[in-house]
Amino acid sequence: MLRRRALLPLAALALWACSERVEPAGGGATTATAAASREGLLHVGTARCVSCHAEEAASWAGSHHDLALQEPSDATVLAAFEGEDLEHDGVRWTFRRDGERFLVETDETGETVTHEVAVVFGVEPLQQYLVAFDGGRLQALPTAWDSRPAEEGGQRWYHLYPDEHIPVGDELHWHGINQTWNSMCAECHSTDLVRGWDPTTRAFTTIHEDADVGCEACHGPGSAHVEWAEALASGDERPAPPARFLVEGLKDRDGGKWVTNGETGLPIRIPARDNAPEVETCAKCHSRRRPLTDGTSAGEPFLDGYEPSLLREGLYHADGQILDEVYVWGSFAQSRMHAAGVSCRDCHDPHSMDLKAQGNAVCTQCHDASRFDVEAHHHHPRGGEGARCVDCHMAERHYMVVDGRRDHSFRVPRPDLAAFTGSPDACSGCHEEGSAWAAEQVAEWLGDRKLRPHFGPAFAAVRRGDPTALPVLAGIVTDVDQPALVRATALFELGERLEPAHLQAVLAAAYDEEPLVRAAAARAVEGLPANQRGQLIAHLLRDDLRAVRVAAARALAAAPPATIPAESRPALADALAEAREAELVNGERSGSWLNLGVLAVDRGDLAGAEQAIRTAQALEPRSVPAAVNLADVLRTMGREAEARTTLEEALASRPNDATLHHALGLAWVRAKDYERAEIHFAEAASWAPEDPRNPLMHGLCVAQLEDPGRAVSILENGLANHPADVDLTLALVESLRPLGRLDEGLARVTALRSLRPDRPDLEQVEQQLRAELGR
Repeated sequence: MLRRRALLPLAALALWACSERVEPAGGGATTATAAASREGLLHVGTARCVSCHAEEAASWAGSHHDLALQEPSDATVLAAFEGEDLEHDGVRWTFRRDGERFLVETDETGETVTHEVAVVFGVEPLQQYLVAFDGGRLQALPTAWDSRPAEEGGQRWYHLYPDEHIPVGDELHWHGINQTWNSMCAECHSTDLVRGWDPTTRAFTTIHEDADVGCEACHGPGSAHVEWAEALASGDERPAPPARFLVEGLKDRDGGKWVTNGETGLPIRIPARDNAPEVETCAKCHSRRRPLTDGTSAGEPFLDGYEPSLLREGLYHADGQILDEVYVWGSFAQSRMHAAGVSCRDCHDPHSMDLKAQGNAVCTQCHDASRFDVEAHHHHPRGGEGARCVDCHMAERHYMVVDGRRDHSFRVPRPDLAAFTGSPDACSGCHEEGSAWAAEQVAEWLGDRKLRPHFGPAFAAVRRGDPTALPVLAGIVTDVDQPALVRATALFELGERLEPAHLQAVLAAAYDEEPLVRAAAARAVEGLPANQRGQLIAHLLRDDLRAVRVAAARALAAAPPATIPAESRPALADALAEAREAELVNGERSGSWLNLGVLAVDRGDLAGAEQAIRTAQALEPRSVPAAVNLADVLRTMGREAEARTTLEEALASRPNDATLHHALGLAWVRAKDYERAEIHFAEAASWAPEDPRNPLMHGLCVAQLEDPGRAVSILENGLANHPADVDLTLALVESLRPLGRLDEGLARVTALRSLRPDRPDLEQVEQQLRAELGR
């Protein structure tokens, strides 16, 4: 379930951006999708696997994977449909039966509308219900059945957004794209899915092989394997097909095992294990990510089909703990367990999905119980709260109201960082005394031992606008002992604020062994002038992984051809085609058409850009990024008046949007109407004071109105929130000049130099001011 997110500023925009149900093919029929047919392979359906793999099939039967999608019936519907009513935000929902039909009535539009449940979605701790709409869409109702036992608060209808007013037309309303099963849910609740979005008809023709997460969802298309097995059964002992034809058995084949280090009590695997094949198989669904192709096959690298979300603000806490609904991979990829070779099935049965043991026993499979499952380690009474490993190392967060999910970074509690990072800590989740008290307790337990340095404070500082953290970010990027996901996130944050001092770290990252880091390096160079990017990342256009190639193509789309090395120019055309395909795969979303528009601008196709962005507007009429980017394209085409009208129309529906006010202020500056411009910059600064560009432009605009005193006041207020901002400081110096207060400007620059040692150009400014003042 998506949470509402703030829109990105224009300069940062690159959005991470139901049909009639097609029944599974039966009787040995096969289907071929774009993914499955890449090597002439076909999906054969779970029914073909069961006859040979009975033990695995029995374990899988009744699992969450097996019950991912079901036809509505007395056996599959867990909810009460006996005329129950649920009221939420002034809207009444009624759930009733009509013979074999399960019906939901709502009066949210002012008149009663009846919907029939078409598909049962999930099983526990909640069950959702899908209804069919025009255009081949299946939409998830905003009401769900709490399937937990009554003594745990379950066996009731409830609303998934209990504290929010979500009107028709809102991005989170259940009629909208963010609640469309075809694009939001289907891929991970079925096998061998093709979304089938048609941008011409704006409709889905979604198909899948199995209406659940069947064998081939994890093991890949089975046609070659079945052909070989059937031939073997008939006496034809032909060689088994190559491994790429089936991810047959994700179990270890090296005879390895986990052993306990006698000194530390920690497990070590001998020999070392490459856990990527299994973890990447699970990551394709158990992660927050954006698809790059319409359908993938098991066994393909994760980054060949997806762009995973980084540890971005709003998705994760500054220290990497889960915040929004990001699932499991992103936290697990940060963990020391992931680095040591632990894979999902070390704790979870891969077919039933059940834990292999209950309570602390699942951890003491590998961790020495005599050292870790004792009060001397966890400092809580045995058997009570706090004595369970998960209480301290896998904090739980609830999604969809009742769905508790645990953070899989297996982190050491860090109450000492909580105050600075703003992140929760496991101790304060139980102890009312707070983080400071907990930090003292942990320090006492540790004695002379020291906790490892953590990336969290640097991420928190830079997100608060503290540029002194940028060198620390550059150090994280080059620290190969940090998880790849952490290093990639540091690159993203660095790229948002890229300065010459950090280019060496970005260049090294472009040649890193970790593909996540290479892809992030490609995105980071978008902060450089287009003619400087090719020499840094052109080689990434020929990377083995699609996510890296697509990131490089986006960054190099605007690069002059002469700046791309000759050997990489043919690869640019291919990678750009992949980038366009990645957007069209998600073509039901406004953000994808916006990205296509930006790509067209970079390629010099302004007419194509206008067409793409207007398509984005048609899909989401109230989209601020679409309005701002369309206005920018119109301005570039010399249609300034039309650009201003576009922004004014958008402001009419979103009068408090700082991004729109900022853009309209710039438009009036270009028209040299500084009085109107000032009004909008003042509004932008009022609604988004956290963005230093707003007080900067407000102050500069007032200075143009020849009111340096007021400009100084505005810029000083901006610096109160952003004391290390170079642009605000230099603008203040220029506003102080006509007031004869350059000595104050010199003091500001001198103080800033100590905060920004990464900006050697400030020394030159200081020297110039000293010369003017005769000092």
